[in-house]
Amino acid sequence: MSDALVAWLRAQLDADEAAAAQSDPASWLPVGISPSSRIAAAYDPRRVIGMHRAALDAWQDPDANDVRDQAAYDAACEADWTVRVIAATAYSGRTGWRDEWAPEA
Repeated sequence: MSDALVAWLRAQLDADEAAAAQSDPASWLPVGISPSSRIAAAYDPRRVIGMHRAALDAWQDPDANDVRDQAAYDAACEADWTVRVIAATAYSGRTGWRDEWAPEA
């Protein structure tokens, strides 16, 4: 994965996180669910952003990129694909997206 994709994706996550922090929960909660409901956290965009960051961080973990260890190599390939899917499905319509970053089928 390219450093450019990592930097671009981190910038998208930062922008989304800033927007989510300033948004009213009513703007992202389904009708009928109140912010005090236990299920409300499942809809919080900051939770999704956190999962996206965790996937990116897992890919960047140097211990997960040891090509001498087949299991670690397989995990790194899966993390690479996961990060590319996140970038392509959630952010590809944004300025700076490059089609070369899309995951291979």
